[in-house]
Amino acid sequence: GKSYFEIDNSTVICETYPMIGFYSEGELVVKNNGVLVSAGEVHIGANANSFGTLTVADGGSFTSSRVHFNLSSVTGRGIVNLKNGGVITADHFYRTTAGQATVNFDGGKYVKSAVKYADVNIIPANGVNVTVSANGGTIDNGSNPATIPCTITGDGGITFEGSGTTTISANQGYTGTTTVSEGTTLSVGGGIV
Repeated sequence: GKSYFEIDNSTVICETYPMIGFYSEGELVVKNNGVLVSAGEVHIGANANSFGTLTVADGGSFTSSRVHFNLSSVTGRGIVNLKNGGVITADHFYRTTAGQATVNFDGGKYVKSAVKYADVNIIPANGVNVTVSANGGTIDNGSNPATIPCTITGDGGITFEGSGTTTISANQGYTGTTTVSEGTTLSVGGGIV
């Protein structure tokens, strides 16, 4: 069966590694100014044939050391939805196996936390699918060095924020506007069309 957990206008502190979709289907929703702070990384779609969805929406916020897809299985699937002012703060998104991993921007925001791991890639080049809807999305480097080595697709635009340098090293496929906020350095090695 599917498990569902919702944090609605409340605060939850998790002192361990939350797992969403652990040998099953699971969904975690943080919304309406709800807050979830995790002491460790979150695991989404963590095992064989598991499916996990994390949605942060409507002013909700989620903080974790990193968002880790498909912990130990090529058949695990994970989705992150950033909607309507929802914010995820984490060092980066990470995928360990060939399972499916997707990040959807739909009016939400990702903020890079201090570099905890050696990799400055916000999203790995190894197959995390990133889409941006017409509502757009925001990527804030959090004053840290950040690299985007993958292609972002969709019909929305991306706003880049933060006083650090964000490097785009892959050609981009989203069709909306690219906005670079004051104080942000955007280094483009790939193309933004």
